[in-house]
Amino acid sequence: MRLLFISYFLLLSFPFWAQAEYQKVREMFDVPHTNIEMHVFKGHLDHVHPVEFFIGKRNENVKGYYRLVSSGDVFFLEGEWENAKLILSESDENDQQIGILVSSNFNFDENVNYELQWQSMDNTDVLDISLLKTHYSSYSPLAFKSSISKYCDYQTDDCFTVEVFEENKAEIVFLAYAKREFISLVSQKPFIFYTSDSLKYEEFSDKLRVKKQSGFQFYTKEKQAEVKRIYYASNELLSDVEYLILNEKAFDDFLIGEINKEKARTKAGIAKVTQENNSLHYQCKWSGWTMIDYMGTTVISGRIILESYMPSYTERKVIPFTYDLQENESTTVKEQFKSDVDIVSFFNKRIVSELQTNLDLKGKKAEEFLYYSLSDKYILITTAHNPADGFSTIKIPYSELKNWVKRNSLIKKIMRV
Repeated sequence: MRLLFISYFLLLSFPFWAQAEYQKVREMFDVPHTNIEMHVFKGHLDHVHPVEFFIGKRNENVKGYYRLVSSGDVFFLEGEWENAKLILSESDENDQQIGILVSSNFNFDENVNYELQWQSMDNTDVLDISLLKTHYSSYSPLAFKSSISKYCDYQTDDCFTVEVFEENKAEIVFLAYAKREFISLVSQKPFIFYTSDSLKYEEFSDKLRVKKQSGFQFYTKEKQAEVKRIYYASNELLSDVEYLILNEKAFDDFLIGEINKEKARTKAGIAKVTQENNSLHYQCKWSGWTMIDYMGTTVISGRIILESYMPSYTERKVIPFTYDLQENESTTVKEQFKSDVDIVSFFNKRIVSELQTNLDLKGKKAEEFLYYSLSDKYILITTAHNPADGFSTIKIPYSELKNWVKRNSLIKKIMRV
């Protein structure tokens, strides 16, 4: 019955989604259509994982299920409610009981933040759940997907990227000087946004246009990538890692392969820790995201930023990548230079010089600048991510290096020379 239920709701179209959710909850009761109150709640598991609860209540009997929005995984609930005390047992699709949800103050009212506790069957793991009553489900096959798009005006060699990371939130990166700023996103269809200087960018035919004093300037979309997410919880690990899909199979396989290597290494380390101390379950987290410094038709370059949180320490790792989309191969920034050029010494001296003259880098050390990537105008040398102040970056213009790079280098392709 439950396997049929899961298959059924995966096939539903969006307009009928909520009604189907309600119907499946009603059918969990012995008499499906008699005096059942239906309730929908949205919230978070362990403060970070979005969940939706679909609950039916008839007198003191409560049945339903909740879904992890990120993965679509469903867990079934059954229990009792009396005098504001809610106790629900949780089971998986195989009817295996895996936990208990408890709240001492739950009244199914509007505009109330409810707090529950999830407990494992052996009481070794405890997680908080926060819920707020709503009237609809936002989970569907048409759910919002974040993306990164690059736009260029080839006449002026002016390019920027726009990262849309929530339905109404976005960030623009002006590539000529590697400046980032949040933007006011008005609409995605047609695509319209405002920058901090109140310029309005709007989709016009197959381009973006912006009105300036000299008239309209038009930008063509050069490349777009979709942001995917590894987002799940197991007994050993909470995972939340974003990565890119470029719909270029060789690159996509390369990037996912790099992340999977780190996932396997992280899980092995955490498994060893949790085997030694079972109380550490759910206290270990693995999170990360992908920074794109250059995205073009022939080259993509950036950094994968990963952070592993253990009870005793935090590990931060950066995986820089520069990928040739024409040759379908990974390379490095340093490989772009002629063999008779001691580019390593040049970079080391430049880092020291920047630390002595750039006030924005005060307090930084040369050995922190380890990660190299390409942008539209510069080689970027960055530090690892620091939660307090983000990244520190040294930018070296291609114009200073053009006589040292190989004839067929990716830097030449980006400079179009």
